Amino acid sequence: MEIKVVNESGQVIEPASKTEVSSGSGEEVVIPIDLKAIAISQILDMDLEESRQNKDKIKDLVEWAKTQIEKPTLANIKWAIRELESRVGVPPLGEKRINKIHRFAALELQEQR
Repeated sequence: MEIKVVNESGQVIEPASKTEVSSGSGEEVVIPIDLKAIAISQILDMDLEESRQNKDKIKDLVEWAKTQIEKPTLANIKWAIRELESRVGVPPLGEKRINKIHRFAALELQEQR
């Protein structure tokens, strides 16, 4: 089964690149980077345009989440990001959720390097 990502007008969006992750059942599953970004942007209530504008922040969040989990499945990555969001709390009025959690994740990534 092939899953395709489409925009609002129904046109297929081709992924820019792909990455391999474990499905948890021992087999390797290839998840397009764009699909991962869309999944993360959905849990942060971002539309497609905001997702494109914040692609570097989403990439950093995914990188951070992979350091926090044992198996890098999409579900585990999303869970780690949700857990981070609950730890750092609600952003101040007018600040985007992604900006607040990205700052925290970026600081932790710098400490690890």
